[in-house]
Amino acid sequence: MKRGFIEGSYGSLYTPTQRKTFIEESIKNGFDFYMYAPKEDVKHRHAWDLPYTQPELKHLEACAWLLQKQEKSFILGLSPLRLANQSAQDWLKALKIKIRQLESVHPSSLILLFDDIPLPQGAPATKGVELAQLHIQALQFSSIPTQICVPFYCAIPWQKQDLANIYWNELASVLPSTTTFWWTGSHVVSNSLDWDSLPKILTSTRGSLGFWDNRYARDFAPNRLFLGHYPRLNKNFSSRTDFLGINITGLYELDVLLIELSQVYNSKGARALYQKWNLPPSLNKVMPWLNTAWKSPTLPLSLSQIEMLIHLCWKASFEDQYPLRTLFFSALQSLRTELMMYREKVFGIPFPNGEFKLSLLQKQFLSTPKINSDFSEAV
Repeated sequence: MKRGFIEGSYGSLYTPTQRKTFIEESIKNGFDFYMYAPKEDVKHRHAWDLPYTQPELKHLEACAWLLQKQEKSFILGLSPLRLANQSAQDWLKALKIKIRQLESVHPSSLILLFDDIPLPQGAPATKGVELAQLHIQALQFSSIPTQICVPFYCAIPWQKQDLANIYWNELASVLPSTTTFWWTGSHVVSNSLDWDSLPKILTSTRGSLGFWDNRYARDFAPNRLFLGHYPRLNKNFSSRTDFLGINITGLYELDVLLIELSQVYNSKGARALYQKWNLPPSLNKVMPWLNTAWKSPTLPLSLSQIEMLIHLCWKASFEDQYPLRTLFFSALQSLRTELMMYREKVFGIPFPNGEFKLSLLQKQFLSTPKINSDFSEAV
């Protein structure tokens, strides 16, 4: 199984220098591939049919060369959204032109990403087949190996489950067995790497499988951090999966830490890294709550525990001096506010003067459970 990193989240975009440096560090640490698919690159997604400029193409080619000279892979992504008023033929024509340009970068492979796109309206039996056939045509344009992330990329029940089932059956019955499918697991952000979450049609006719791991991504909760150790991979998963891609955050300083963190598999190893990074005791003590980044604190907490955590968040934000303080500031203040909301709800202690409650949007970000983390498992 090949392990690597995916630049594929919504939010921040690396500078060219940051991207090349990150790739070099990942190679030094033994990772096998890098996928370029940042949602914030407008020519990757929102205005994908616009051609890259020559300087942009040279940068992508340089990234490919950095990896390939070390016998690593550069996977170049494209997320070709189809406009509501765009005909299938016009979409395919524009896609063919863009793929020709991407091939000039000489990537190891391309990946077409159809995740998070509007699904067609109409009868599932018709639209599911049409959508699959359109994607099959798109995959055939490239002269180099082309991978796919489908619209139905995890096992959660979709609003249009009939459409998803028909799409999968049509796609898997036509595409060659060498096609690589990417999958996020049982959920968009999965707590475990679960082979059983894959569609049965894919496990029976599969070629190559890639697991897209959103464990550290911050798309759905931008004010939180997850810095827990990486779970050990069971043998069944490792032997039956061809790629494991860790979706990075887009925050360069944090992602450099993830290169090291994703190679430790227990809390002891993670604590050793915290010490190496000169994180203060106040932050270390509050880290378990930051590590449950996709779930609000719901376990019973005593008033003294809440007061202690609120104080530690303040101390790690304003009093302690350490190089990564600005990186953690937003997450610490978000957790501190959330704890004060919890204190008010459970113990009836109102917010102090000068404090502001979270907006409804922030509450939604913080309360949406994306990883079913457990405090007892946190570092």
